[in-house]
Amino acid sequence: MIVRYSPLLACMTLLLGACSQESPIEAEGNAVANEAVEVGAIVQNSVVNVLDEARDAAIDVAAGDRKAVNVALAAPQPPGWGGTVDVFKEKEIALDPIADADSLRQPGEMGCAFVPDGRDEAVMVAKAEVNPAARAIAVISNDGVRERLASAVAGGFGALSQGTRLVGQGVAADIKLTSRVSLTPVGQQSSYPASLAVTAGKERKHVFAGRWICGLHK
Repeated sequence: MIVRYSPLLACMTLLLGACSQESPIEAEGNAVANEAVEVGAIVQNSVVNVLDEARDAAIDVAAGDRKAVNVALAAPQPPGWGGTVDVFKEKEIALDPIADADSLRQPGEMGCAFVPDGRDEAVMVAKAEVNPAARAIAVISNDGVRERLASAVAGGFGALSQGTRLVGQGVAADIKLTSRVSLTPVGQQSSYPASLAVTAGKERKHVFAGRWICGLHK
């Protein structure tokens, strides 16, 4: 049997075949788009890697100056200033109120305290000499156990009051002022909106919003 194709059917077949093929311009456009997606993915991954490296480097800076930190941590302190123990090891990041915050610092000492929003008691208390070469000492508590921290870099009370990093055993606490407008009239004490970021190891992190209250302890 002889099968005959009509001219109209033949034309339609040719048209469909032409439509199913990419033109050189379309092919080039698709190649450019795919390349842009690949470049975007590479850039995104590079940014993520840089951020991860920066985060790890920030912890390594404290580790690089660990000798001075350890000396500050080992210096004799009055009762209540905690010990060199990792209070967040295998535990959730939670901060107990420091019930005796007002009595930890001696009269005439300069220091700061972090009070989270919605709470009345400090969860971190710190002190430092008015000496650029001095390191601040701080204390935090988790699950009833207190850990002593020391500032990762020297700077004395000036650096402490402006926000700084304090480190302990496997934990870092970063104070950052979120506003330069004091919540109270600046006199012997100041109170600034701030955040406290507690990092346990290199993965677990919790950020608390609150107030960073600094000044002379009476």
